[in-house]
Amino acid sequence: MQPRSKITENILDNPEILLGIAALLVLIVGAYGQSVQNVVAGLIMGVSAVFSYKRVEYPLLKAVFSFFTIAAVLGFLFFIGSIETIGKGGGNVWTTWVMFVAAFLSLFAAYRTFVLRRYL
Repeated sequence: MQPRSKITENILDNPEILLGIAALLVLIVGAYGQSVQNVVAGLIMGVSAVFSYKRVEYPLLKAVFSFFTIAAVLGFLFFIGSIETIGKGGGNVWTTWVMFVAAFLSLFAAYRTFVLRRYL
C-alpha cells in the first residue's frame, strides 16, 4: 500500500485548500466572461487562502482578509447569483455551474473553519 500525500490526507483539516480551488474556479469564469467583479472576487479569495495557510505572517493582512468572513460572504453571494442565473435560464451553462461549484466549495470551507474553530 502506497502512502497517501499530506494534502489528500488532511484536506478537510485545511479549508484554505478548498477556498484556493474555489478562487481558481472563480478566476477562470471571470477571465472567460471578462467580468472584472469575478476576477477581483477570485483574487480576494486567493489572497485570503494564501494568508490563512500560514505561509505569510502579516497579522494586519490576516485581519483584513479574514478567512471565515470572505469564504462565507463570497460563497453566499456566488450561490445566490448562480441560483438566480439558473432560475432565469440565461447565461452560459458551464460558467453558471462552475460558479455554483465554487460557491459550495467556499461555503464548505467556511463551515469547516467554523467546525475547527479557526480564524474566528
